[in-house]
Formats: sequence, structure tokens, C-alpha cells
Amino acid sequence: MAGIPAKDDGDVSKVFVENVSYAAAKLGEANLMCLIEPINHYTIPGYFLSSYEQAKTVIDAVKLPNLKIQYDIFHAQQICGQISASIQKYKELIGYIQVAQVPSRDEPSTSGEIDYKYVFGLLQSTNPNWTIGLEHNFHDAHGAPRDWVPGLGLTM
Repeated sequence: MAGIPAKDDGDVSKVFVENVSYAAAKLGEANLMCLIEPINHYTIPGYFLSSYEQAKTVIDAVKLPNLKIQYDIFHAQQICGQISASIQKYKELIGYIQVAQVPSRDEPSTSGEIDYKYVFGLLQSTNPNWTIGLEHNFHDAHGAPRDWVPGLGLTM
């Protein structure tokens, strides 16, 4: 829904809030969650929804309980770092978690910037009911998730 706006489009925020409000209301009628996902400017330069503070502003404007943040740890690391502090700051607004290693966007079990054993422990202690999904490049050499997820402290 956010996309990359034209540089001269001054009403982007207003239109985005209106569109998200409409979508969240319709999804709410079906008792479904509506998610908005900030995306870093390294992956998609110029993407409109590019920070968690901006997502919070949208959620505050829409004022519907089913509107939440899709918190992608890959993007969070590149948007603001401080993943632990960010999770704590936005925990009431997070509706879904996605994971991938930085900078490669490979499996969380691969080497990279993020210690996923620590992060998964933090997620479980913060909200054990969060659903954690995988959005990464899959490589046969790293095995199926059932092979590496337990080593990071989670169950499937």
C-alpha cells in the first residue's frame, strides 16, 4: 500500500492514512488484523513507510485496534539498529514478526549482523504469542527450517 511516491506528491501521508484506515476497517469487520510494514531505504530506495515512528504515527491517526506493525527484523536492523530497544518501544503495536539475516537476507541461522538466538529469546520473553515468520532467501545448503530453528531456541 505504501509504495514509492512521486517526489512532488505532497498528499502522500494523508492518502496513505485514508487507505490504511479503509483497509483496517474492512479487515476489522472480518475480525482480521491489518499490518503495515516499514521497509528500509537500502532495500527499496524511496519507499514511503520507512520508519517505525512513522508507522506509529499512522496507527495513532487511524485509531483502530486491528492495525499493527509487521516488524521485519531485517528491515529494523537497517532502519534503526537497536533491535532490542525498538522491540520494547513498539511491542504493543507489533502484530507479526518476520526474520532474515542482515545483510544477506538469508536464513537467520547463517552468519551476519544479528544474533538470532538472542533475538528469539527476547521475542519469546516479550510476547510468547507473537507469530514469527520467515522471509529470507532459501538455500538448500543451510537445510530446512526444521533443521535449524531448534538451534536458535524456538520450536515449530
